[in-house]
Formats: sequence, C-alpha cells, structure tokens
Amino acid sequence: MTTYFFEQRRAFFEPILQDPIVRSAKKTGSALRFADAIARRLGRTHRYERTTPTGPHDEMLQNYLAGSRSGYCMHFAMTPALCLRLSGIPARLA
Repeated sequence: MTTYFFEQRRAFFEPILQDPIVRSAKKTGSALRFADAIARRLGRTHRYERTTPTGPHDEMLQNYLAGSRSGYCMHFAMTPALCLRLSGIPARLA
C-alpha cells in the first residue's frame, strides 16, 4: 500500500487526528507522545475483538475506523503508524 492509498482515505483518520488530546500531544513535538495519545484514543473509542471489522465500507481498515470500531491486533498497530505517517512523521511496523 502506498502513501497515496492512505491520503485518499485521510477522512477516516481525521476523527483520531483531530481529537483534542491527540492534537495537544502532536504540538509537543514528541513523536512518542503523539503515538501514545493516538493509542490511548483508540483504547477509548475502539474495542478489541477476534473477528474481522464489519460495516458499510469495502475495506477492512475503513470498517475498523468508521464501521464497527472493533478489530484485532493488526488494526490497533496499523492505525497509529498510519496516523503518524499522515502527519509527516516517519513510522513503520516491523
């Protein structure tokens, strides 16, 4: 998946990126604090399940972000990394 792929889906990430706590963490300039704020936000608004996210969208990630708001480890790991990348901070999953 390329950056273009995620730029086209930025709207699904905006509720996370516009969260006041996440925005405040980003202003500190610390990528670690920013990533932690994103992870904490997901912990408040999304739930862990062993099933594939469901919803009205064609893509699993979109359903995780804006559909059922439930997912498994891949979704909870991928979302902060993508939010960082969309914010101009280099990030990857290893």
